[in-house]
Amino acid sequence: MESAGTSVNIAPLVGQASVRIAVMGGGDGLPPEQVAEMQRLVEQALQQGAFGMSVGLTLVPSSFADTNELIALAESLGRHGRLYVQHARWWAGWHARALEGRRT
Repeated sequence: MESAGTSVNIAPLVGQASVRIAVMGGGDGLPPEQVAEMQRLVEQALQQGAFGMSVGLTLVPSSFADTNELIALAESLGRHGRLYVQHARWWAGWHARALEGRRT
C-alpha cells in the first residue's frame, strides 16, 4: 500500500468468524472447551497489530456464537483498549432489532 501511495487509513481487525473457524470449523454449537484457544488467537492478533475484532452475527458461523462466547473473546479487547465492531446486516426495517443482539 505504501508503494501505491494510498492515503486511506487502514485499521486491520481480527474476524470472530475466522477465529471460530480456525478452532472449530464452520459448524454450529457452543465451544466451551475451545474458548481458551479462541481467546489465545484473538490475543495473538491484537499483539500482531489488529485494532480490534469484527463480528457479524447475522452471518454463518458467527451466528452460532452465544453471548458468553462473545464476552470471552471481547475481554482481550477491553484489556488492550481495542475496538469491538458489530456488523448489522439486516434488511430494511430490521436495523434496530439487529442492534438488540442475540440473547441466550
